[in-house]
Amino acid sequence: MLWHDNGFFYLKTEPPINSLYQELKALPTRQRQWNKAQKIWRFIPTPYISWQLSKLCKKYNVKFSKEAVEIAKYHGSRFDYLYELSHATEPLSNSKFYNNKNINGLMSHQYIALEYTAQERQIILADTMGLGKTIEIIHTATENNAFPMLYICPAKLRENVSREIRKWAPNNSIMTIYGEKECESYQADCIVCSYSILHRHIKNFFEIDWKLLAFDESQYLKHNTRRTRTAKRIANKVAKNKYNFVICASGTPIDNRPKELINQLQIIDKINIFENEWNFLQRYCDAKRISFVKRGVMLKRWDFSGASNTEELNKILRGNCYIRRTRKQVFPNAPKLTRQTIVFDIENRGEYNYAVEEFISHVFKKALHDEEFQKTIQNLTIEAQQEAILAHAKEKVLRAEANETLTKINELKQICALGKIESIIEWAKTVIESGESLIIFAYHKRVIKQLEEALECRAIYGETKDSQKLVDDFQNGETKVLIINIKSGIGHNLTRGHIVAFAEFYWVPTIHAQCECRVDRIGQEHDMLSYYLVGKDTIDVEINHMLQEKQEVVDSVTDGEFKEQKSKESIFSEFVGNWLDRYYKEQLNGETIKSANV
Repeated sequence: MLWHDNGFFYLKTEPPINSLYQELKALPTRQRQWNKAQKIWRFIPTPYISWQLSKLCKKYNVKFSKEAVEIAKYHGSRFDYLYELSHATEPLSNSKFYNNKNINGLMSHQYIALEYTAQERQIILADTMGLGKTIEIIHTATENNAFPMLYICPAKLRENVSREIRKWAPNNSIMTIYGEKECESYQADCIVCSYSILHRHIKNFFEIDWKLLAFDESQYLKHNTRRTRTAKRIANKVAKNKYNFVICASGTPIDNRPKELINQLQIIDKINIFENEWNFLQRYCDAKRISFVKRGVMLKRWDFSGASNTEELNKILRGNCYIRRTRKQVFPNAPKLTRQTIVFDIENRGEYNYAVEEFISHVFKKALHDEEFQKTIQNLTIEAQQEAILAHAKEKVLRAEANETLTKINELKQICALGKIESIIEWAKTVIESGESLIIFAYHKRVIKQLEEALECRAIYGETKDSQKLVDDFQNGETKVLIINIKSGIGHNLTRGHIVAFAEFYWVPTIHAQCECRVDRIGQEHDMLSYYLVGKDTIDVEINHMLQEKQEVVDSVTDGEFKEQKSKESIFSEFVGNWLDRYYKEQLNGETIKSANV
């Protein structure tokens, strides 16, 4: 029997149903309690718990009290509706919004987004890249008369967003802010502003009664920076009115781990569905205590860099505030994306090998010459000392000196890229001579410059003033090759091309996905090819492999595609840690690095 009393659900079966109890144990620990003496379960009636209990009780033929039925239906039915809607690409049978509206130019999956937003006004809009999230936000404003609207986005997207608003909301005034100086007036139906200058205009924005607040590419807010703090201030003001819209839009709401969702959930005022931030960290971030050495003292701290219970997290998000459909779901017969790896020899092998040995030797010398640390291990056994030295070296390079480590690793990546650049240029010319258009992503300016000169084309280095013109020239067929900084591969529409290549790799898999989705968008008619150009026996090999593994963790949270998660650290941390482990074991065996193969 399931019954409700004093604000809680209670469940007891005679005799106990072991398989049911095992499933109940999988529910969030802080929302369930087992009374061993009375053999009764107690639950907090959250929407997710109500939804799960309804399903489980029906599955095992457990009876409901009348009051329990009403409460479970009240909470669970809404959760179930939003959960189904969050996956839908075609209207549901009870989809009132779709049946009552006739908006020219919208596709079925975009109607569904409008309905989800109308039902739950403060959400994360996480449709994958290329499915038209900007259009969905604009129509949310026009169909609900949610003006004035403040649309915040990366600087490079301002012009494109403004263009879309003029197209889809032609009867509404628009103002695009480019500078840091205070404007004479902020009177417009739609204001577009970039993250980089938001803090300069926040005082004026606070004086406006916004009806819709949109944060495009909201993964920009994952860190606790001034930009994020400013965004939270304006979001908290708008979200106080439950009828206002606050939308975080991103095809990649997390880059590595669930922890990156916290700021976005706080911005849309939904962290409370997990009770609080601490409960979220404990339940979904593989919380654990780890040891580290500071000034010769062994200390412990919490680590939240992992991922746990991701399938449950995805369900709770979808039933409360999160809608996501993939391009494959929306267009099952759309052109497919194929990834291929091409391996090139590097021409500067000696320079590369020397740089590898210099870096690792530098790391261990700093650890061994730390006098305070040496005092803490002098009474340990030799084996324990060796283990402590390795742990201390990792701590220094990944914590205390992380920026220096990253700089040195990036220098090594640049040496690798320059070593394979002639082969990349030769390969690219072959592709171009075959009549195809090509988009190449790289990271270091020196690498981009050499590609630009050798292939006689233009490049988007970052916040390039004429980047939109370069994109338009490529789309119009005036240029056949475009080189783009991998960190700037967000927001551009490059559907004329269907071949992309990565001359260098970044540490975050979603950055690569963002780049690929510049061509994998609505309007693409050809199958797409994505080439990962790897330097043989270099750090490229392992980073490329780790990118694929880390993408599985991201997918389990964003898409609900649960897979065994082998890697819970960041790619950078795991890569450096594995590298130091391997080198140190070789040194203990009296060996040296004979190859740069990592």
